[in-house]
Amino acid sequence: MRAADLAYYLSLRTEEEVTAIALRARQLRNAPVDEPSLAPSEWSWLTECAAVIAGIPTSVLIGRGRALQLVAVRAAVVVVLRDVCEASWPAIGRAIGRDHTTAMNAYERAQDNTYEPTLGAIRGRLVAEVLRRVS
Repeated sequence: MRAADLAYYLSLRTEEEVTAIALRARQLRNAPVDEPSLAPSEWSWLTECAAVIAGIPTSVLIGRGRALQLVAVRAAVVVVLRDVCEASWPAIGRAIGRDHTTAMNAYERAQDNTYEPTLGAIRGRLVAEVLRRVS
């Protein structure tokens, strides 16, 4: 997600909400391991959410398929995890069932608008889900 997109999503919130989101995001990054659904090492819930939004099974999303729709949905997960959640490349790779270098390549292609408009639609809904969870 580009900084301008994140700024837009945050502009829809009050200053108090933005502060609360930032504090909660820091807490999530430092969450103990006993909170697997929120710990940075376990971002699979975002992949599941993306699969539901796209209308495909999670197993297909993290499977071997390379259809453009699947790749675009994976790229949306990568962008949100990297830009909004500040996840590491290895954590992102685990979340999408791929190697970290594949995640890095997906991020680069997403920045080049290779996967639009699918990427934009899914990315917006994923950001809303992340904001809802950290609020």
